[in-house]
Amino acid sequence: GTCTATSDQSVCIPCKTSCQSGYYLSGTCSGSSASDTVSCAMCSDCQAGSYKSSTCNGTTTFDSTSCSACKDCNAGEYKQGLCSGTTETDTVACSACQTCAQGQYNGGSECTGTGTSDTVTCSQCRSECPANQYLSGKCVGNETSDVT
Repeated sequence: GTCTATSDQSVCIPCKTSCQSGYYLSGTCSGSSASDTVSCAMCSDCQAGSYKSSTCNGTTTFDSTSCSACKDCNAGEYKQGLCSGTTETDTVACSACQTCAQGQYNGGSECTGTGTSDTVTCSQCRSECPANQYLSGKCVGNETSDVT
């Protein structure tokens, strides 16, 4: 604790022993100081693309933040939500990209699972040809160009 002299007597006051969640105790309390030398220091954030899987509970004497990578999405999905490194939960949700119907093709780009928006753009395949020509091929919806 800390001791302060008042008149002819000393009064000892306990030093800080806890902080609010998200902070840790910084400094030491030797008992020889005239003031509380322990302070609360903010725990660190994680890098973008990860979240705080554990963080300081206010009673540790060091930054005990642990970071975990946010979820990856599969091909055919895109990420919704940001993973900024400041939250204590994985805030990324995976949403399905649209699928093109028979008679259409994807005129956009493949949905690889790493993007943050649906990049599929369904476009109509050719359905007829000029006189004296015929359609060769069939668009079933999973092509990236008109194959007719």
